[in-house]
Amino acid sequence: PFPTLFFQTGLLLGIAEKTTRIMPSIFALLAIGALCATVAADYNCSGKPNTKPVWTAAPVLVRKVTNGAYYVSGDATQNISVVHLYGSAYELGYAHGSLLKDDIQVMYKNFFAYLDGEIESAVPWLPKKIREILETKGVDGVLDYVYNLTLPYTVPHFIEELHGLADGAGLPYETVARVHMFPELIRAACSMLGAWGPATSSSLNGGLIQLRALDWGTDNPMRLAPALLVYHPTDGNAFAILSWKGFVGALTGTSHHMGISEKKWYTDAPLEVLPQGVPWHYLLRDILQFDLSLESALSRIIQARKTAAIFVGVGSLTDGQFRAVEYGTNTATVFNDSTPFPGFAPTPAAHPMMRGVVYIDKYLQPSDHPCMAQVLQAHYGAIDGPALIELVSRLGTGDIHLAIYDFANSAMYASVASIQTPVLNAYENRFFKFDTAALFSQTL
Repeated sequence: PFPTLFFQTGLLLGIAEKTTRIMPSIFALLAIGALCATVAADYNCSGKPNTKPVWTAAPVLVRKVTNGAYYVSGDATQNISVVHLYGSAYELGYAHGSLLKDDIQVMYKNFFAYLDGEIESAVPWLPKKIREILETKGVDGVLDYVYNLTLPYTVPHFIEELHGLADGAGLPYETVARVHMFPELIRAACSMLGAWGPATSSSLNGGLIQLRALDWGTDNPMRLAPALLVYHPTDGNAFAILSWKGFVGALTGTSHHMGISEKKWYTDAPLEVLPQGVPWHYLLRDILQFDLSLESALSRIIQARKTAAIFVGVGSLTDGQFRAVEYGTNTATVFNDSTPFPGFAPTPAAHPMMRGVVYIDKYLQPSDHPCMAQVLQAHYGAIDGPALIELVSRLGTGDIHLAIYDFANSAMYASVASIQTPVLNAYENRFFKFDTAALFSQTL
């Protein structure tokens, strides 16, 4: 059976309030806010603050093609590719592939070798059907099987873009399609949060700031090919995804209107079947490209045929707020700042509710780790980009990459793990600050 869906009364979802549970009073929430402001900075955290200066210089042009431009932000010690793509779905993919052809070919070769080991380690919890295919047809057979399961639910513009990417990079379509199925099979521990209103700094004027930290391990060869892909599609909103060269799904990203975050939800219990539905990283990208509010994004999630058990985070400039969603095959449970998380009640001691904050740390939920809440409480009323940089470095979350979306100031902070060795995790490395208004208005 489908679990009960929970929505905030004033969310404008056009869906009736589904919960009869008693939420904490506004007075209790205000009391929590007052307490947060007085908490001393004495954290049960394993990390230390990242004090590296933030890189703010404009990206430097490397080369252009008909529908794209390749820039680099940073210097020889640390940099990230910034790739602007323009046009139809096929044109977006072709520009991407042709601009980064050599890098994509190398990354794909290394990634398939890496994926062999990753899927082998996941065998205990993979569905029986996947284990059988892995034994007889290997990783390629597994990825082809997942592709065929999700194909009936995949929006055509993704297929067109992958064809363009394959043609531009000089690769078989099947190879490109296989790479884009790995998020359906891999588990990653991550963190997310959204803060607004009384929780944030006066510099945000009550506006929303959102965090997405991806913890996936730095032995991943994608670490060597980070890219900020900035899309200027013919249809929909301009948006940016923090990704890798040759990968178009959205694990991390923002538009002028929306931001997305994600982390694993499922336990370590084995899966019985691999669900059929839209790949979750495609659905999150469609939120960036086509949605303008929490109402439209949450409706998209609720109505979709879903494949994965994850937490999704959605932030909205228009609404000025953030929601976390338990996202699963039969689930779309929405949490706001007055919904006890997880499981609604009681709220774990290590996860106190705070007015204007929704947050989930990198640990298996419910988490009893106090670090994230402690740092948030210490910065309550002054949460901003620098405060969240301190948070991720103290918690030690976002090893391969992370991003902070400051909607109020049209800014995006991003960091990636170092390419050089010894490897610095993204949360230890230098951050880049991008002017998202400038990114989205950039012309070719």
